[in-house]
Amino acid sequence: MSNVPPVQLVLRDRGDGSEQLDAVENPLAKGPDELESDDASLHVPRLGTDAFVRLVAALSDRGFRVERFEFRDRRMHPVEGEEADEVSAKLRELISDGDVSGALRYLNREAEDIYIVAITVSEPSRRRFRLGRFGSITGNNSSPDELISALRVAWSKVRLG
Repeated sequence: MSNVPPVQLVLRDRGDGSEQLDAVENPLAKGPDELESDDASLHVPRLGTDAFVRLVAALSDRGFRVERFEFRDRRMHPVEGEEADEVSAKLRELISDGDVSGALRYLNREAEDIYIVAITVSEPSRRRFRLGRFGSITGNNSSPDELISALRVAWSKVRLG
């Protein structure tokens, strides 16, 4: 899906103890450790399952649609096929009903060994982007500016930073 150089989400220290979500170009696809500053004024977010669920719900409120969840098991092997389809359908249902707590409960109890490691979302304009667990954004011939703007709002709404 990546014809545009990757963009990396980063958290910048505002100097008052709070952080702001930002994005930087990452054409060489450097890893988080290479992008982070030694003084901790810039670091890469690590997105876990709970964060993905909360972000998906907040992005859905802004007209974005989740095209795909990428799952791994506890050994970080891909979870695909019928099992992934079933978990995806249940998550979509719970999130579209506004039941974020229910989605988190479902993942922690019924799908307890399945973790979200990436999502593919489409903007209202139909452009698609993949957001990975280390904050990398890749897309097809499109600038992710609309997604980044929505992520900033979603990030502060769900209080991840």
